[in-house]
Amino acid sequence: MVLESQDEVEDFYDHFTQHLRFIAFKAIDLWDTQAVVKLNQFSSTDDVRQHPIPLSNDQNTSKQVKSLVQIESPSPYLPNDTLAGRFRGEMDRVSIRGVNGNDEVVPYVPLSALEKYWTDERVIEVLNSRTINFPEGARFINQGYLRIFSTLVYSGFCDKISWFFYRNTLNVDDYDLPFDDNTFEHTSEWSSSFLEHQWMFCPVGFTDGYCHRQALDLRVILPVTYGEYIKAHRTGPDGAILRKVNFSFGSDSYLSMGKHVIFKVYEGHRGEARYNAETEGYQELQKLPNDFIAKYFASFHFPEANRFVIVLEYAEDGSLTDYLETTLPPTTPEDVLLLWKSMFSLTEALDALTVVYQQNPRSPTFVGVHQDINPGNILVFPRSKGSSLFDVSFKLKDFGMAGTGAMSVLDKMIRFGNRRNRDYEVFNFAIQGTGITAISQLTDTWSFGTLFSDFLVWTMTGELGREAYRVKRNAEIPQIQQFPIAGYDCCFHDGKKRLKVIEDVHNEALECRRASDLISPAISDLILNHMLVESRDRLDAMQVRNYAANKLKEYQETLHEAGPDLMKVYAASETPAAPIKCKNSTEVEAAIRKFNKVQGRCRLRKCLDEILNRVLTQDGFKPTSIYILTDGVWEPGEDEVKFAINRAINFLIEHRLPSSALMFQFVQFGNDQKGEANMRRLDDDYKMETENEVYDIVDHKHCDSHVPNIVIGSISLYNDGMVWHA
Repeated sequence: MVLESQDEVEDFYDHFTQHLRFIAFKAIDLWDTQAVVKLNQFSSTDDVRQHPIPLSNDQNTSKQVKSLVQIESPSPYLPNDTLAGRFRGEMDRVSIRGVNGNDEVVPYVPLSALEKYWTDERVIEVLNSRTINFPEGARFINQGYLRIFSTLVYSGFCDKISWFFYRNTLNVDDYDLPFDDNTFEHTSEWSSSFLEHQWMFCPVGFTDGYCHRQALDLRVILPVTYGEYIKAHRTGPDGAILRKVNFSFGSDSYLSMGKHVIFKVYEGHRGEARYNAETEGYQELQKLPNDFIAKYFASFHFPEANRFVIVLEYAEDGSLTDYLETTLPPTTPEDVLLLWKSMFSLTEALDALTVVYQQNPRSPTFVGVHQDINPGNILVFPRSKGSSLFDVSFKLKDFGMAGTGAMSVLDKMIRFGNRRNRDYEVFNFAIQGTGITAISQLTDTWSFGTLFSDFLVWTMTGELGREAYRVKRNAEIPQIQQFPIAGYDCCFHDGKKRLKVIEDVHNEALECRRASDLISPAISDLILNHMLVESRDRLDAMQVRNYAANKLKEYQETLHEAGPDLMKVYAASETPAAPIKCKNSTEVEAAIRKFNKVQGRCRLRKCLDEILNRVLTQDGFKPTSIYILTDGVWEPGEDEVKFAINRAINFLIEHRLPSSALMFQFVQFGNDQKGEANMRRLDDDYKMETENEVYDIVDHKHCDSHVPNIVIGSISLYNDGMVWHA
C-alpha cells in the first residue's frame, strides 16, 4: 500500500486503530464479563505512532490486548463516569465567584481547593480507571500539572495527561497557563475543549512582583468581587476610575495584599499613556521601599478592550480629604503632635523620589517630582485599632506624573496634576506656552506648603474653617486672562505671587488656637517663610523634614513638663463638690450616670461662678472649654448668667490672654423656646471688644448639631456664627 500524503497517513491510522480497538474491547468482554465498555473515546493516532507495541505470538491473547490498552490507548469512559462526575460536582460546589475581562461574574476554583481534593490516591484512581500509565504518575501531576490535570478531567479527556508527559515539546506546565492554540501541535477535539475549560482553573494571581503590565485575555478570571466605587467617573480622556475590590478569603492574593485593594482603571489611548507612566513610576520606586508611599501590587491590561488596570493598596480610612471631612480636629497637645509627626513624614516620600531619580538622572521619563500632591492623593491608615483617631500614618499615592516627565509625549503640552496646588512658576510656563524639559523638585515643596497650610487651618478651626479658607482664596484670585483655565480656582497664588489671604487666614486661625497649642505658630512660620515662597528661597523635602523635626522635638519636651490635660465633670446641683476627672468620653459618660437626679430649676450663675473660682487663677490658669448641657430654662427672674460671662471676659483682658483661652458652649437639649432664647441672647449680646481683639467667648448649639461644631464652639468665629436648624 502506498500512502502519498500526511492526511492519508492519519486517515489510515484512524481507520486501523478503530478496528484494533474493536478487537481489543471484544477481547476484554470475553476476558472479564464485569467490564462494560463505552465505545466513544479513542486515542489519537499520535499515541499509536509513538508507542506501538506489536502483538507477540507466544503471549496470551487477553494479556496482549490488555497491554495494548494500558499503554497505547486508554479505555473509554465507563457508564456514568463516576470519578469525573464526582470531581465536577465537587468543583462546582467549592468554586468561587470571580469576574472576567468583560466584568462578567464567573466561577473559578482556587489552587488550594485542587490541592485539597487531589490526594495521591484520587489521582491514581483516575489514572487506573483509564489505564493510563507513565512513571511517577501521581507525583508528576501534583508537582506541576495539577491545574492541567483538573482541566482534562473536568472536560472529559483525562487520558490526555499522557500528552504532557510524552509529547510536550515546549515543556509547558501549570505555570505556563493559560495556553493558546500555539501550545498544541494541531487542533483536536481535546485541545479545543482544554482551551475552553482552562480558565476556571487558572485565575490570575496578584502576588507581589508577579504581574507587571501583563497582557490578559478577556476570558481570564480575576479572583475578586467588585465593591463600591471610590471614584465612579473619569475627569478627562486620561482620567481613571477607582474601585474597591475584594479578594476571596485564603487566596494567595488575600494573604499577600489583604482583603481589599483598589483597581485604578484607565481606558483608551490617553489612558494607556498615563497607565504606562504610572506603572513605570511605581516600578522605579520599588527599588527603594518606603513606608510613606502607597503600595503598588500589580498591573495588567486587556488589549482587546483597550482597558488598563493598576492594583494598589486600599486604605480603610480613605484619603486625607475624607479624613478631614469626617474627623474632629485635635483638642489636646498630644494629638496635635501625633498628627504633625505623621504629616511631616510624607516628606520622606519625596526624598525617595529624589534618590531614585539620582540613580538614573538620564531617564527620558522618570523626573523624580510627584507633581500632583493634594489631600486626595494621600491615604490614611490607623496605626492600631482602638487607639487615638489622630494616631494615623499617611501615605502618598498616584505617581503617574512622576513617571511622565515635564512634557506630554502626546501633544507636547505641559502636564498638570492638581492645579490648585501647583506653584505659579510652573503655572506661567503653561500660560505662556513655554517649552520646558524639566520641572524642579522644589515644585513639590510648594505643593506640600499648600497641603500643610490647609491642614494647619483645619487643626485649629475644623472643616468649616478649612472651607471658609478655600472660599477666601477663590475670592482673591483676580479675573485676569490666565485664570479662565479650568482647575485654577481656589489655588494659592495669583499667577505672580502667593495670595495675601494665605497669611491673613493663618493669623486668624492662630488667634483661635488653644493656649496650650505652641506648635502651630512655628509650623505657620515654616510654611509662609520657607515653602510658599519663590523657588530660590524654598527648602527641599529633607530640609523641611529636619526643620520640622527640631520644632516638634522642642514641642514634645514642653508637653512632658506641662503634664496631661483632663476633663472635669460637674453636676449643676453639686458644683461645690470636687469634680469627677475623666480622660476620655467613655469616662465622661460613666461620670454622668453617677450623678443624682434632682427636681426644680438650677441657679446657673452660682454653678458657673463656683467653676470659675477654680479656673480663673492668676498663677495656674490653663486654657479651658466649659460645656454646659442644659435645656436653657433656669431660675426665674432676671438672667444673671451674663455676670459670670462678663467676669470671665474681664479676667482674660486683664491678664492679656486671647479670647480662645476660655470658651462657654451651651448645648441645648429639647426645644423649649424660652430656653433657646436665653442661650441665643448670651451668644449674641455678651461680648467685649478691645483695640486688638473681640472677646466673643460664648456659643450656643443644639445637641443635634454637627458634633465638630459643638466641640469647636466660639473658638472659630465662623463656627460661632452658624445657626442650627431642625
